[in-house]
Amino acid sequence: DKGNEYNVSVPVENGIGNYTYPAENADMGKIVDVTGHYVENETLGYAASPEADTEFEVAKLNTTVDLVVNNATVTNFTVNITVTGKDTDRTVEDGPVTIYANGTKVGEAEIVDGKAENVWLNITEIGDYELTVKYGGNDVFNENDTFATDVTAIKINTTTTVEVVNNT
Repeated sequence: DKGNEYNVSVPVENGIGNYTYPAENADMGKIVDVTGHYVENETLGYAASPEADTEFEVAKLNTTVDLVVNNATVTNFTVNITVTGKDTDRTVEDGPVTIYANGTKVGEAEIVDGKAENVWLNITEIGDYELTVKYGGNDVFNENDTFATDVTAIKINTTTTVEVVNNT
């Protein structure tokens, strides 16, 4: 199965023709076969060239992972995670993220249209943490991770009300 075939004319300058294969035509991880030749131009006196073949694998795209702490309160610790494609306008549609605090898994979520919002983390003790977010990748985008150091989990604010019942 050769898949889709595209017939593209490429301008030639100084004997070189360049073509950028559009990502939307590509299946990541697939092998693409390319055949090219120069068409005869009798006016300029150029003979047709023999066909030349090559192939390449369509590589997955790289990502950037960003982390924002929404709420650093113990037992209500939440974060927003954004995963964007590097050097592309394509949206990172999906993929798993796992969050670690000082090396211990404290949360997980699924990226939807580049984001996972208000992800609850199982952080139950006050203290300083290094958070690591690992994006697992998908069919189009590579996995990647990010770190946030010196993130402090804080106490839960409480209100104490005193009612005097007997004032004698």
